Amino acid sequence: MNTKYPLFQISVFLLVSLTTLGAVHQVHAKLDAQAEDSTYADISAARRISVSSYKMAALVVTPTITSNTVKISALIKSLPAPIVPTSTFQGPGAVVVPILLYHRIDGSSTDSQYYVSPDKFEGQLKLLRDWGYTTITTELLVKAIDDGADLPLHPILITFDDGHLDNYKTALPIMQKYGFTGVIYIIGDYMGTPEYMDAAQIKEMAIAGWEVGSHSMTHPDLTSLNRQQQQYEIIESRKFLEDKLGMPVLTFAYPFGESDSAVINLTYSAGYIAAMGLGSTHNQRTSNLFALQRRGVDGRRDLNFFASFLPWQGDVAYLQVDNSISFRTNTLFP
Repeated sequence: MNTKYPLFQISVFLLVSLTTLGAVHQVHAKLDAQAEDSTYADISAARRISVSSYKMAALVVTPTITSNTVKISALIKSLPAPIVPTSTFQGPGAVVVPILLYHRIDGSSTDSQYYVSPDKFEGQLKLLRDWGYTTITTELLVKAIDDGADLPLHPILITFDDGHLDNYKTALPIMQKYGFTGVIYIIGDYMGTPEYMDAAQIKEMAIAGWEVGSHSMTHPDLTSLNRQQQQYEIIESRKFLEDKLGMPVLTFAYPFGESDSAVINLTYSAGYIAAMGLGSTHNQRTSNLFALQRRGVDGRRDLNFFASFLPWQGDVAYLQVDNSISFRTNTLFP
């Protein structure tokens, strides 16, 4: 058969080839048409997006929320807030409480160390507030020394000697601005005289949360007096202030910070619970309960110097840092 019909076989082969080739051309044509249509569709879509692009701002990708997501979210919300301690137990026997001593909050024409300008004073209080200090009372301090007590994390006492009028007019509002209270030590014979507070002003400060203590009757060096004179300055000043102010007077501040064993014993027997002396430490303890360590604030020095003797120091970003100041490492923010 192969030899008998060669022309027939060739014809069939050509027919099949032509048919296959035509089919291939049709497939290519369809693919080209589809590609062209897709291109036009893409261009059209691009035009539509370009014309109405402002609508894209309204498109929001919605996250997929699963049951596990809901459960975890509910669990987090149900967890209690972390407890941040606001106090610590100190004492008995020894506690760390800085005590600051001021006299005048006013400008000084003589550049006196006893005058702290209102601007400097406010800067110091702001620093104390920013570094986490909290004022306490002398009563609470004594309780901590005698029996132990919960104190703020960074307790401090801010005291003022003599009873100057600027303590009421200037110091009080600035202290209130930063949430602090203080202790004023009044000289009995000076009360109500020019440039000193009167009874009504002292009472107003007491109502605002301040404590009132005695600073003697006439402000002498008690160690230079005889026994009778010492009694007048220490005992009678307390009776005088309690009578004029109608409030208990529980602590005493030695004029010039001067005391000896006779003065300290008399102060104790007069019924005071503690007395203020001078010193450079922040350690208050049973042995110096009647000579508590106070640090005088020098109005001639800058904020960096003021900060340098604080026992707890915070972020120095609150200061105009002076490289000559060496800051301790016992900071509020480790």
